[in-house]
Amino acid sequence: MIVKLDDAVSFTPLRELYGSTKQSGWRKLNILMPVLNFGAEETGVGRYTYEMACSFSQAGHNVRVICAPPYYPWWKVQKPYSSWCPRRERLEGMDVLRMPLYVPRKPNGLRRLIHLSSIALSSLLPVLTAWRADVIWIAQPSLALAPAALLAARRMKANVWMHVQDLEVSAAERLGVLPTVVTDAIATIESSIYGHCAAISTISSAMRTQLETRCLHEIPLFPNWVDLDQIKPIKGPSPYRSELGISDDTMVVLYSGNMGEKQGLDIVVQAAHLLKDEPRMLFLLAGQGAVRTRLEEQARGLGNVRFLPLQPSERMGDFLALGDIHLVPQKAGVGNLVMPSKMTGILSAAKPVIAACEADDELATIAKECGMAILPGDARALADTILQMAASPEARRALGMAGRIFAQKNLSNQVILPNMEDFLQEVAALRRVPA
Repeated sequence: MIVKLDDAVSFTPLRELYGSTKQSGWRKLNILMPVLNFGAEETGVGRYTYEMACSFSQAGHNVRVICAPPYYPWWKVQKPYSSWCPRRERLEGMDVLRMPLYVPRKPNGLRRLIHLSSIALSSLLPVLTAWRADVIWIAQPSLALAPAALLAARRMKANVWMHVQDLEVSAAERLGVLPTVVTDAIATIESSIYGHCAAISTISSAMRTQLETRCLHEIPLFPNWVDLDQIKPIKGPSPYRSELGISDDTMVVLYSGNMGEKQGLDIVVQAAHLLKDEPRMLFLLAGQGAVRTRLEEQARGLGNVRFLPLQPSERMGDFLALGDIHLVPQKAGVGNLVMPSKMTGILSAAKPVIAACEADDELATIAKECGMAILPGDARALADTILQMAASPEARRALGMAGRIFAQKNLSNQVILPNMEDFLQEVAALRRVPA
């Protein structure tokens, strides 16, 4: 059984679709993971990929990872890693090989293509010459490493499982970061990659619907998860209040995560401008990303806005508790192509959320369970909704607890990660390897 965002949903076991080489049962597997982002990154796909790989390793499987050095969302390779030299390390029982890549200081469409091409080239030989795997696990983003993974799978007679966290090609098209002719060409490659994967999974119902129109695979759901014991409601004020010099009666409106184009964060600074005369209201924006400098420029002179770096994962529970109201904005047109990973922590921390997204986005459905949703780009609506929520502590508490219950029901790592390990066994047991 696979966890679905709104309820549990069963899926057709892959062995019923293709047939398996042996009776269903646990066996120790060799898993190769050519991925872009992996561990040492506090946000995004890298963190979830790392936690999933750790879960596979702890279950007794041999896991080998070929990836980039940590650079996201800072867009700068973090010390002690290098952009130019490979580095081998042993993490939680896993063999990890970090390969060189180009990281642009100011990413745009063309520079991102060069960036992705660089890791595809540097990792090509290590992927093709890797030891014999039973399953090759890849993620979207990024598709850049998928061609090498598929070639390696043919050599090894392994099955490829792609986990879709983000429909990156469609999102790039909607955001206009690349010319249409380029996105059309990449979309053709994307469809071919889907067709060559033995299994495809994703994190949201909306993305599953889109994927099912483009391939013949059964698409199970594995939502991004949360450790309910690590991030939970705390009694009293967050210790961050005293550390940051924020009074107990200040209303903290918090955004924490990547600062990129698809987050549409300009609306937050615009709302801060509209509420600049509100006493004891503070907007905190914590994170890194391609648009942070632009946001800092927009907020210059505002006394009610502060920027913070990303906070360490071991303190995330305390940091999320700092926010009285949490913001999850998205740019128009990308809502059903991505699912913000930050939502899992907010829900688990029992905090109310205001999401800026289109009415038919899956994010809007979830936000209405534990907060409110407005349309993207409407700064006045965001400011008014913040004032409305700030005026009712009882409503904030009720919405926050509804979010916690939602997380307990749907997003526990204790349920989702074992489900992924079960599915891994299904993928490994396939008799047919797509050509």
